[in-house]
Amino acid sequence: MTRRTNSDIISGPKLISLFTGAGGLDLGLEDAGFETVAANEIEPPACETLRANKVRQQLQNGEFDAWFDKQTQQRCYANTEQAEIERQRIRLRSNPFKTSYLSHAEILEGDIRAISTEMFLAAAKAEIGALDLIAGGPPCQPFSRVGKRFTL
Repeated sequence: MTRRTNSDIISGPKLISLFTGAGGLDLGLEDAGFETVAANEIEPPACETLRANKVRQQLQNGEFDAWFDKQTQQRCYANTEQAEIERQRIRLRSNPFKTSYLSHAEILEGDIRAISTEMFLAAAKAEIGALDLIAGGPPCQPFSRVGKRFTL
């Protein structure tokens, strides 16, 4: 499979992603040929992940370690052991593809109820009828902070 690069123009079907999380649903949809042009997520750590991955794709040789060290200062690494952090550094550094997932996506952080259709379209640089898919991964109730957290 050929991976896209950041310089690619958007040529595939365009999608807006709702309840994006860290972008897992989008990874599959982009592998299927879609291009995420706007993504909404309410959880700040997930948005940090989305933004960090966009930046990572643009790093030049020699910039990775400084970028990675800065990422490990974020709250999502607060309880991570140093050995696990180093395993992640090695895995990310050795990624042969530098995948370009969500490279064209505008990240809209916040409650979806506060984001209008016009705001989504502006972020996507699209007009009504110009999008091919609106995809969403609704929060998993047992894990969501807003859910009832029922256990099975």
